[in-house]
Amino acid sequence: MSKSKLLYNTVSNTPTAIFKIIALKRTIFTILAVIGSLYAASAPSLAQETKKILAFGDSLFTTERLEDGDSFPEQLESKLIEYGQPVEVIAAGFDGYTSQDAVEIVDNVLNENPDIDMVIFIFGGNDYFQQIPTDITRRNMDQMLAEITGRGIPTLMAGLIIPYNGYLGFSDRLNSVYTDLSAKYPVTLDPFFLEGVAGVRELNQADGIHPNKFGNQVIATRVSGIVSEMLGEMYKFDRVQALLTSIDSTLENVEEEVDEPLPQTTAITTSAATTSEKHILIVGDSLVAGLGLAPELSFPSQLEAKLQELNPNITVHNAGVSGDTSTGGASRLEWVLASHEELDLVVVLFGGNDALRGIHHELTRRSMDKMVELLKTKNIKTLVAGMVAPPNMGQVYGDNFNSIYPDVAKKYDAALYPFFLDGVAGVLELNQNDRIHPNQEGVAYIVERIYPMIYDLVNSD
Repeated sequence: MSKSKLLYNTVSNTPTAIFKIIALKRTIFTILAVIGSLYAASAPSLAQETKKILAFGDSLFTTERLEDGDSFPEQLESKLIEYGQPVEVIAAGFDGYTSQDAVEIVDNVLNENPDIDMVIFIFGGNDYFQQIPTDITRRNMDQMLAEITGRGIPTLMAGLIIPYNGYLGFSDRLNSVYTDLSAKYPVTLDPFFLEGVAGVRELNQADGIHPNKFGNQVIATRVSGIVSEMLGEMYKFDRVQALLTSIDSTLENVEEEVDEPLPQTTAITTSAATTSEKHILIVGDSLVAGLGLAPELSFPSQLEAKLQELNPNITVHNAGVSGDTSTGGASRLEWVLASHEELDLVVVLFGGNDALRGIHHELTRRSMDKMVELLKTKNIKTLVAGMVAPPNMGQVYGDNFNSIYPDVAKKYDAALYPFFLDGVAGVLELNQNDRIHPNQEGVAYIVERIYPMIYDLVNSD
């Protein structure tokens, strides 16, 4: 019996250690659950606390030209509240201001509103009409965005990007100012703030330039979707940060409560490393695809580099698709296998997205079963890499989900690596900014833990 089988049998016959620690460490995965559930949630469910939005701009943001409640900031606030997102939109519109005027007051405006959560920013219209040189407008806008984003404030830049030169008689000379600065700074760009309103007489005031009540309503309805999405990201970030503050104490409790050691990964027992050609296929989701990493830093690439230290003729093939669920994996596995003539091992890594999206555990079980059964019928050696359900899905869901991997592996006599992210999940230094996907160091840590088992598997009879 191979060492890999011994690892599997150790886990399945003495589950108290491994599954006790998995159950305890599921608290960490509240982070993942929150992010997944928030992505699927509607706007009302995202709303938790009142967010303050500063609408900083020229006359397009002023409240002076219209009746109370008719300006863009006021209508945007009403629209977002209607959507179930409690916000306060603070109007800081200055009639007739150019970017030069604005750059002189931006510090004061921000200092007077120290607790704002977002800025919506628009200037440039008066620069255009006053024929201020484009380079000066660019410099002023650059300086203001540097100040705003330097304070870490999420920003929506409302642009005045003309669809084409000569549109409604306007030149497109300022277009590059908005596109270039939106690429330079971490801001969201709404390309043409007056979209659907410019040139429509019924939607503008008598001057034909400034939107009237109904024009602002059109703009607020459209822009509210962008703002709503940005608020959703902010709520997710807030939830994640709150959860991260409790990770350390959670991990301490894990260490205190576990009274049995976690089975160690098998050591390489091969007396002499074989140099025969070997092919390993890793099929899975973004954890395999390498989302957020350079191709050479993905899990398959780092694993191949490590294994080639022992056998330079080992090739690891990446069949990861970001966002894929177990159902998606089951639907494409057949043709993925058809593109590889000879495989010495297939690693199956799915389930993270299933759990985050709350997919019924029986669907995940059937999909995992289907994939491993297919590999069994093709007589391809298989390693099942397990995942863990987030605790907010409940104890029943968690128990049913977590049991999928050992059950399927045992049913088809496949090897099992109980928890792919073990030792990496919840460790800030080993994850990317989304707190979900391992960074370069996190992948390297996983490789160090799993490669002995994989090496034994590809070399066992």
